[in-house]
Amino acid sequence: KQLYASFFVFKKKNHYEKVSPHLISNTSDLLKSSSQCSFVSCSQTFSELIPSTSFDMHTPKPTQNDVIFPNLSTLPGGYSMIEFALKNFHVPSRRQSKKTSKNSECTWQDYNELLKWSKHPIQSPLLRHGPNDINRTVRQAFIAIMRFMGDHAMSRGQTDTDCLYYLLKHMNKNRALIDEIMCQIIKQLTDNKSAKQDSMQLGWKLLAIVLNYFIPSENLRPYFIKYLNDNIIQNEKLVQLCLNHYEQTLKYGGRKNMPSKVEIDLLAASGRHGGKRQIFLLPGGVPLTLKTTSSTVIADCLNLVCEQLHMPNSLEYDEYSIFIISTTENPSRLLNPNEYLFDILSECVESKMTDYYLIIKRMLWFNIPMIFDNNDKSEMFINFMYHQLVPELFEGTMIAIKDNHISDDLMHQLALMAALHYRASNKIGLPSMREVKHLLPATVLKLKNIRPQVWTTTVHEELYSSVEAMTTMEAKLKFLTVIQASSLFGVTFFPAQSVDDASIRSPCIIGISKSGILFLDIDTRETLFSIPYNDVVSIRRRQNAIDVKYGSLNQPRHIQCQVDRAQDLVALAGRYLSFIGRSLASALERKTDSQQFHRPGSTSCNDPTSTIL
Repeated sequence: KQLYASFFVFKKKNHYEKVSPHLISNTSDLLKSSSQCSFVSCSQTFSELIPSTSFDMHTPKPTQNDVIFPNLSTLPGGYSMIEFALKNFHVPSRRQSKKTSKNSECTWQDYNELLKWSKHPIQSPLLRHGPNDINRTVRQAFIAIMRFMGDHAMSRGQTDTDCLYYLLKHMNKNRALIDEIMCQIIKQLTDNKSAKQDSMQLGWKLLAIVLNYFIPSENLRPYFIKYLNDNIIQNEKLVQLCLNHYEQTLKYGGRKNMPSKVEIDLLAASGRHGGKRQIFLLPGGVPLTLKTTSSTVIADCLNLVCEQLHMPNSLEYDEYSIFIISTTENPSRLLNPNEYLFDILSECVESKMTDYYLIIKRMLWFNIPMIFDNNDKSEMFINFMYHQLVPELFEGTMIAIKDNHISDDLMHQLALMAALHYRASNKIGLPSMREVKHLLPATVLKLKNIRPQVWTTTVHEELYSSVEAMTTMEAKLKFLTVIQASSLFGVTFFPAQSVDDASIRSPCIIGISKSGILFLDIDTRETLFSIPYNDVVSIRRRQNAIDVKYGSLNQPRHIQCQVDRAQDLVALAGRYLSFIGRSLASALERKTDSQQFHRPGSTSCNDPTSTIL
């Protein structure tokens, strides 16, 4: 409810108008394909498989029957592919000398021929260290590469997507094929003499797609990178695309869902600068269009958003999240920063979910108070925060009421925010008693000891004093400054149906903040119990329940709670712990660097870690 409420625009009194559906691009047809599928189970992804490869490339000890390799120092440059071929390729059939019946030794030029484009399919693997039962798969993989590049006729009804699927499926099934297929693609790119003009371009695009899923083993990796850098001048756009995909897969583990025909055509038509313009929704229903590619992860999207918002503090970038919500499916899902955007979109298509929205929201509140610059660049950021926090204020989630009573200071604070919101909505004049009712938090309106006329008078006084003369942007900026003084500002709330602790009244509200886990009264928001992160031993989710262990490592205490959105709660707490860990490491590093410049006996500054927790 809180998430949905953040993305409606206040238009008229008593009315909220949802953002127009035509503002959302229909991405349901982005990844449609007859061969579209995810060939990794829900519990297993490529990123989980890549580090556990059992294929160990190594150079065996030479024997008397082996070819005598030339001195590698005489080869052109270090880590060249010919050097890799000499170490790891199958020994070609030895030639017979014309003068004698003896077999002559193979030269490095013979290996060089193995690395050049071929118009005929290979009959055996290029690498000599692979399993013995993959010869047929290797031959079919090479034919699939040739067909994708236009150098071999397709089978009846076969498409380039089918060829790509064959390669990716077998690379995932047999990890030993990753280096083999990488070498096969390099072979067809080297000294390409195809009659097809676009053979070379298609080969580089094939390699770019494959690198979205797999990267070479550590044995091939330096030679592979050297090959890309050697060819970047002739094919700058596509080679750079390959390097970008390589870096993304190395960092995030690679895509897990099969690309569709539309995605492949998009890459084939656009090359490096190709991509899809994806619409995200900011608080208030404001659409923001970002240019994304097949290698874009959610973390990239968040960085692009933060740059466009001109956030004054770059440390806040990690505090933002993207949700996917649907009006017909589950209410929302928090997206992992390491997830690939195109994988998420393909899953939506596969599940026939078309009414989805990608929502951007600030979830972590570690760097507070917020700092704003009142200029044109900060206007978008101010609007972002304002439209996110206004619905949360109206729900009363961050207002703590004790004994059904609020203090005079809190009353004036709420009246000031109501006046600021009224002015920020570009209203003129004074609000009526009916309008004031919709400018106050829901929990406050339930109080019987303050009459509506008193609230109306107090709001009018705040308008008269200073608010009425403000611009709408000044009113929003002042609103954000005032709301940060709320006692529960920066807390994310999760309704809990039950807690197996007699001292905590159920049902209650569980709050996650930078200071720890809070258990709050469902009506008054009074803190019933709290667990600082320093005391947390573990937080685990079991379906719609969470188990929290805290206290001593040897004899921890235990609380189990039935919670809606348990997965999001655990994920959010984990992000706070991770953020705190990174901040501590950064602070200690800064402290160490600063101490190097202190003279012996000088007074050092206070420990920076003391201000973090």
